[in-house]
Amino acid sequence: MIRLRGFQKFLTQNKINAAYLTAPITHRYLTGYSDIDSRMMMTPHGLFVITDARSAEQVSRAIPDAKIIDPTHPDFKEKFRAAVNSRRIGIEAEHLTIAGRDRLQKLLPKVSLVPI
Repeated sequence: MIRLRGFQKFLTQNKINAAYLTAPITHRYLTGYSDIDSRMMMTPHGLFVITDARSAEQVSRAIPDAKIIDPTHPDFKEKFRAAVNSRRIGIEAEHLTIAGRDRLQKLLPKVSLVPI
């Protein structure tokens, strides 16, 4: 998890409270795990993996410290907002689609999304 700590340091140095990670290659680099259907949110409170029940067990084995948020769960929006609790979120601008960025901004309207 040395890479995760280094990434958290990068976020802090750049005054970014959290990072929404969408590229599987980034997931693999930081954690050793990747799934094309998963997203990750790195916050000062830890790593959250946004994935449904099909991948939850694999994520738990691969990244034991990660917290899982199921986007199909009725409480998803509330759990996601509580996990983020940030004002500035870094996004992988070259990987996140415009539609994905718009959905994230709609979900977190008071948050500034900044490219990392």
